Amino acid sequence: MKTKNILQTLTAALLAALLAACGGDEQTATFNWKTAELAYSYPYQGQQEVPLAAPVVLHFSEPVKFAEDDDLLEELTLWQVVGEEETEIALVLEARHDENEQHPVSVVLRPENGKLAPATNHRLELGTISSELSEVGVPPEGVSFRTRGEPDSARSRMGDDAFFVSRILPDGNEFQVLDFSTLRVQFSQPVERDSLRYGETLSLLDKNDALVEARAYLKGHYLTIAPNEELEPGREYRLVQEGEGLRSVGGDTLVINGDQLAGFTPRDTRPRATMVQEARSSEDDDTLVSRLTGALINAVPVTAVLLGEPEDNTSFQSGDVFAELAHVPTFPDATPLRVPRGNLLKGSSLEVKVAGEVPAGFESGDISVDFINDAVGYMIPNDFNRNRANKNMPRHVRLIMDIAMTAENPEANAALSQDLLHVELAGIAKVRDGRMEIDAVGVVEPEVLGLETASGLLSFNMKAHEDQKNTPPFILDETAPELQSWTMVPEHQDKARPGDPIILNFTRPLDPASLEQDGAVTLWRNDTVLSGEDLRMRVDGASLVVEPREGLRHNVDYELEFSEDMKGANGVPVIIPEEFLPQLSDFSLPDHPDDVSQRSPIVTTLYPGFPCPTTGASLGGSNEHHGRCIGGASGDDLLPVTSLPRNRPISVHFSRDMDPDSIRMNESFRVEHFDGAWEPVDGWLQVRARKMTFHPDKPWKEGELYRYVLGSNGDRFSSVADCGGSAMCSTDGLPLQTRVLAQSAGAAPDPQGGGPDMVINFRGASVTEAVFQEARNLPTFDVNADFILQDEERKPLEEDPDNPGSFLPPSNSTELGITSTSGLLLSAQVGCPPGESCPE
Repeated sequence: MKTKNILQTLTAALLAALLAACGGDEQTATFNWKTAELAYSYPYQGQQEVPLAAPVVLHFSEPVKFAEDDDLLEELTLWQVVGEEETEIALVLEARHDENEQHPVSVVLRPENGKLAPATNHRLELGTISSELSEVGVPPEGVSFRTRGEPDSARSRMGDDAFFVSRILPDGNEFQVLDFSTLRVQFSQPVERDSLRYGETLSLLDKNDALVEARAYLKGHYLTIAPNEELEPGREYRLVQEGEGLRSVGGDTLVINGDQLAGFTPRDTRPRATMVQEARSSEDDDTLVSRLTGALINAVPVTAVLLGEPEDNTSFQSGDVFAELAHVPTFPDATPLRVPRGNLLKGSSLEVKVAGEVPAGFESGDISVDFINDAVGYMIPNDFNRNRANKNMPRHVRLIMDIAMTAENPEANAALSQDLLHVELAGIAKVRDGRMEIDAVGVVEPEVLGLETASGLLSFNMKAHEDQKNTPPFILDETAPELQSWTMVPEHQDKARPGDPIILNFTRPLDPASLEQDGAVTLWRNDTVLSGEDLRMRVDGASLVVEPREGLRHNVDYELEFSEDMKGANGVPVIIPEEFLPQLSDFSLPDHPDDVSQRSPIVTTLYPGFPCPTTGASLGGSNEHHGRCIGGASGDDLLPVTSLPRNRPISVHFSRDMDPDSIRMNESFRVEHFDGAWEPVDGWLQVRARKMTFHPDKPWKEGELYRYVLGSNGDRFSSVADCGGSAMCSTDGLPLQTRVLAQSAGAAPDPQGGGPDMVINFRGASVTEAVFQEARNLPTFDVNADFILQDEERKPLEEDPDNPGSFLPPSNSTELGITSTSGLLLSAQVGCPPGESCPE
């Protein structure tokens, strides 16, 4: 301990001297002149993958003077750069941080429309800005950065159709690869999870081609390779693609030169020193504000449509951060630092309100933020301090981290638990009152309820404990992850259908590498173990997702087992409480009776449009419409041509399990754009048991005409179909029944028939911030979707014992009654063929 304390003291002294030489102690730095400079920006110069919700943050070395907000905005111009063309983006001043009542030292700006353009270069131009000291020095070329692509886009994230490595961190050039480095790889397209098998399709090899034991975390287009042990300094390593290699979700293969993604030789960072930093909670102290943004420090206000205003959805984080510093004399310019995995910040509880207004009836409980991999960063000379002339400029800090969010309350944890990979913080480091302090800014983008990508601006602050010789010890959280909830509890099994995953939520983050251990998680289907290619499993935060490749089946008994090889991110085996053991040992979907009629599948819902083939459409002009449903009456309403926002996909739900091989792009399923003629639209088609989704490679063009076509056999009375050719079919080999309306019993569709192709026209629309939530009518009584209630199926109504002839309404039911009649439709019945009576 004595040696360690001496090393900490020496490192602190060296670091203080280094910081003082480039933004040192405000009280002890010796210089006799000052100049006013732009000291910091977020995004920083040359930053890549900037979140679309990121603001522009500027911090100056001296307070700047302007009488009105508009005076400053006149000197700041944000350009969107596409090729040789630059388009100005209107800015609004959102916040300012004043060190006195007159002049701000920091400002926060946002685009007037709220978000930056995706996959686009931007340049911030700074004009004449004054301070009491002098005119503010700014980079004459401005500050340039590039945004990330749309989060749900399959191929156009980088504005390029190819699937390639867009960035590897550290890059081995500006930032050296170190013995404690974690490799973070970013791709131009989201990666198909099944194609990533560490040690098979992607491997980190040493100079002897031996595999480096590591954990692989994948989410979208972000991949983290975290070695289990530190890399050996001076030894050569290669990150290579092997076997079948990686694929994108759009089906593209990775474009690289040969098989190597990267090659490097790590540098030695030893001897190191641990600096214990305190992340303080500002929940009860509104004076703890960021010097960069003026916002409360270590608070994450989440902006989400589903949750309401961010001020009502702020979690305050606090705790000790144990940061390791590389040997400062070895790295005098870019000094590496690491926050080891296992560090933990605790957050305050939130009251959960739907849309910020309707109380959900519970709170989140403490929200934990775990460092699931080593966060690695660098303290570097100030980008804006030309020739290091200004002795008052702070050093810049870059830190990239992988974190997991978990909530104490089971209901909230099931909705919020997740991994957040490649969260990048950019900040400044400065010695104040003899203690190193880091202020940083970053944007976190958690998923809310799996429906919406939220965003939160994190104003991070950590300050060294005053006495580094007597700091709190680092204590690894060895709490075992305990099963907290899951989707197949007995009371909810009737809400599950083929294609649904099994989701299990634990109290602490899980280790994805433990899934690779044989027997860590075993799923039995009747007496058969599903494994290998028959079973997909993945970890996301504290949630485990288990998916049989062919989907859950009806009339099958399942059993789920865990061994001690299934572990948390802290290496502790999971615990399954006794009350869950009977549930896990025997669960199933609702019984699926044999349907004698072998009913053809129908479209239950689709978006956009209406689920029927139409006739009499009129496209274009002021009276555009889609015509009427075939089989309906001549006086039926004319269906409108609906629109589809740029940021939404086409989605179709079916009544029965579909044969995925029968749903083929440009054959049984087509998407087309009208530009004088109908032309195919390229994109990514995702098919599940009862749902298909199509994401276009490029967003829908606003106002332009599109259509998608669901192919059938063209014959509503016949079960004969070219499945996989012109028709999409169920797993029974029956064609999609598109025409379901009839005016008489003789015109009714054959139960096993198909119908004409279903053509849905729509127009592209602008981006929407509204949340698209698909509703499922479950549980349903007609489990096998043959339009007949068999004796084995649960009846919808139970007779009221206290009122003979009356029936008890089932839970969450809606009663429909005819209050008056007029027009063409004077009566209606559902549940039997036309002409027959079925009052029950």
